[in-house]
Amino acid sequence: MKDEGSDLPPQPPSPGGKGERVVLWSRSFSPLSLWERGRGRGLFCLLPSAFCLLLLSCARVEEQPVGQAAQEVRGPDQEAWGWESKVTKGGVRRAVIRAGRFRHYGLSRVDSLDRGVEVVFFDASGRRTSVLRSPMGAVEQQDRRMLALGGVVVTAEDSTTLEADALRWDNERERIYGDGAVTIRRADGVETGVGFESTPDLKRWSMRNVTTKKTR
Repeated sequence: MKDEGSDLPPQPPSPGGKGERVVLWSRSFSPLSLWERGRGRGLFCLLPSAFCLLLLSCARVEEQPVGQAAQEVRGPDQEAWGWESKVTKGGVRRAVIRAGRFRHYGLSRVDSLDRGVEVVFFDASGRRTSVLRSPMGAVEQQDRRMLALGGVVVTAEDSTTLEADALRWDNERERIYGDGAVTIRRADGVETGVGFESTPDLKRWSMRNVTTKKTR
């Protein structure tokens, strides 16, 4: 956050830093601002005081602790690149969640995923059944329920494909949900509808307002 009443803009963050905290300029004074406010009256009397205040202000900026800047500009408390998390059930691996970037904020129970998200699903015997991919998403810390956003594609091992703008995965119920429009592409045709619910392997599913287009 910018310090209210500051005459100088906040310095831009370093483009390549990871997890960096940006130190902001605090309130400062300058002879030019004093001239504009006083229209030049008594400038020669004010110049020494203004110069001293300017030096003190700069000194305060140099000594400003990183923790204070972190409070003013809130960033993630945790950040990881090339993040991965395994989800098990009864000791058996049921899913692996990967993301290009993982971010956790304060007391939030939901973590942010972006820079490419992938979820690999497995059946009760540990065999891979399908893969979900999306640009971004969010995952709950405790039960690992997940929301995928930004154009989601689920591809099953038999090449069946599910497409939607957003999908939810419930780890406990082992179901994928889609509230909006969805499209299923199979070898024998294409089906579209809304209100989708399916197992991760796309073998058992239900959908409302289904429109089917058969292929030869």
